[in-house]
Amino acid sequence: MCEVLAPSRAAMSKEYPMGLTWPGLRTGSRRSFPGPSSRVTWDVRPPALRMRSHGEGTSRVFHSNPYTPRAKGRIVETLKKGSRGAEVSQLQSLLNTVLKPSPQLPEDGDFGQKTHEAVVRFQKARHLTADGVVGAKTWAALGQPPSAPVSRQAFAAPSAEPSEAGRAPWMTIASGEVGESEEKGAGQNNSRIVEYHGATSLRAKDDETPWCSSFVNWVMKKAGYSGTNNAQARSWLEWGEPLSSPRYGAITVIKRKGAQSDAATGSSTGFHVAFYVGSTATHIELLGGNQSDSVKISKFPLGSYEVHGYRWPR
Repeated sequence: MCEVLAPSRAAMSKEYPMGLTWPGLRTGSRRSFPGPSSRVTWDVRPPALRMRSHGEGTSRVFHSNPYTPRAKGRIVETLKKGSRGAEVSQLQSLLNTVLKPSPQLPEDGDFGQKTHEAVVRFQKARHLTADGVVGAKTWAALGQPPSAPVSRQAFAAPSAEPSEAGRAPWMTIASGEVGESEEKGAGQNNSRIVEYHGATSLRAKDDETPWCSSFVNWVMKKAGYSGTNNAQARSWLEWGEPLSSPRYGAITVIKRKGAQSDAATGSSTGFHVAFYVGSTATHIELLGGNQSDSVKISKFPLGSYEVHGYRWPR
């Protein structure tokens, strides 16, 4: 799981310069959510929704949207033994390519002993600290400094031109959920993920039940579209209309090659559904739920996953 540093609800305070009360929010108003790790301010004055993290000294612009995302802290994604997810699959693919002879790691998204040994071998070869932990320096040595998920600021949304965001308005809603993750500990569940489940007929009451389709259903309903009402990822292959080529925001169904389950997405069938962000010759980038047990943007290696369909609302 990803480590999420976020202020608790009790720690949050709200500022309403226009005198509005929760949950009311009008154009021109502002909310602030100070917390122990950073202070996040949402400014919804047209034409953009702007987040400023005073603790980190960064800023990012989001396109105007009536849905207000919840404040979260920072997601730390340094990889080590025990990590799981699409980023581990990406790491394993890189190690198989870079190391000679290849360690022939299964690109299964599970950072086990063999992956640890391969990382140590690579670090020694590049004169890095050989601790088996994949941090910023190791990612950089692997040639991934611009895009490697070493440390991602909360609310990091896929970059899109205003015209793209306008054609896929649900993406702003999905982006606002980045950072929601499963709770650690037996019997503890993230109520937001349980809320996602409420958008399907399954209506699971925990955050351990695979929830990628629940997340997509929830987002589309929030955006004013009907979903599949089904908790199975492959149910989206019959929804809307097919696309011959991917488009920003397209609902994308992928499957792990030659597998009936997938640790990176928590899938018990190997299928996964999420929103298309971009792709290269070797990877597809998706924004979705249940990716390393959280809502995030992940890169899936096309050597390990196959695309079963891109779908768009009718």
